[in-house]
Amino acid sequence: MTSSSESRLHRTWPRDSFLAVLPAEARAALLSLGSAHTWGAGQILLSEGSTTTHVLLLVDASVKVSATTPDGQETLLAVRHSGDLIGEMSGLDGQPRVATVTAVGLAAVRVIAQHEFLAFLHRHPTAAVALSRHITERLRAATRRRVDLAGVPVLVRLCRVLTEWCEQTGAATAQVPLTQRELATLIGASEVSVSRALRALVRKGAVRTGYRCVKVCDVAKIRSTSTG
Repeated sequence: MTSSSESRLHRTWPRDSFLAVLPAEARAALLSLGSAHTWGAGQILLSEGSTTTHVLLLVDASVKVSATTPDGQETLLAVRHSGDLIGEMSGLDGQPRVATVTAVGLAAVRVIAQHEFLAFLHRHPTAAVALSRHITERLRAATRRRVDLAGVPVLVRLCRVLTEWCEQTGAATAQVPLTQRELATLIGASEVSVSRALRALVRKGAVRTGYRCVKVCDVAKIRSTSTG
């Protein structure tokens, strides 16, 4: 086993990621599958409508998950980080991709063929159960976000997204490389409303804004605002 493989096995994965909830044996087995690939910032890992069926395991990466609306607009659905699986639905049912996945910064990923992934789940029933729970939690999170859109102020919605980024990357401070437009589509708000909310957070000293990014300076302030 190489030193890089050993470091992956013993590293601490983000708390809510798929790798974090796997037993050690299953985690090691999954990390050994497929082949290593690297994508640069802005490169597309998976395309909406594609009929490919491989699964991606994010080893050291953050990615954007987006889809096209009926009127042709791109909407940001979610952001995923190291330790997560991407493309598992097509890996399970063989149906076309429902979203496009784009690298946010340099993305180190393992590309796992469908037959390898299904064989892994067969050999490791605990991983199959963990995957079911993981997919269910994503559906719950999507439902919570829809509820948020109905009555939670834009500032609170924005802080929840920024808090989630920090928690999933394990960073006390974090650079969130999303534009104001992307943040707006993610939380179901207008760009003007997001800009106003960011200015309020800047005045609190909680964030700094830059070109196509938001720098979280004080996650405690962000977290306290995210509770509404």
